[in-house]
Amino acid sequence: MFGEIERMAKPTTFGDKVTLSKKDWKTVLNAAEQGIVAKSRISDLTRQLEQANRNTAIYKRRWEELYEKTKWFIKALERFPQRVSEFIRNIINEPIQKKNRQVQQRNKERGMDYDTR
Repeated sequence: MFGEIERMAKPTTFGDKVTLSKKDWKTVLNAAEQGIVAKSRISDLTRQLEQANRNTAIYKRRWEELYEKTKWFIKALERFPQRVSEFIRNIINEPIQKKNRQVQQRNKERGMDYDTR
């Protein structure tokens, strides 16, 4: 493209000026417009890439922190899936069972001895 543009220019007899036909001027103008648009697009894409790299670093750090906090759990789950599942179920259900026992105890103390489930 650059060689084509250079061949379009015809030197004038006065000074360092060149002349172009209207058709050639439109070609040069179109190339300049495309260059401006491309430069803007490259700038936008560069900003987006920089932001994506920052986001990647943030999420990588978060993933590493999460992995560090959970690595023993993951290893235990891989080695003893049934026992770990049972342990988690017991932890989740413990507050409910404890509350039910407290309600039953209060009901017993009030003379209302029936199942609340």
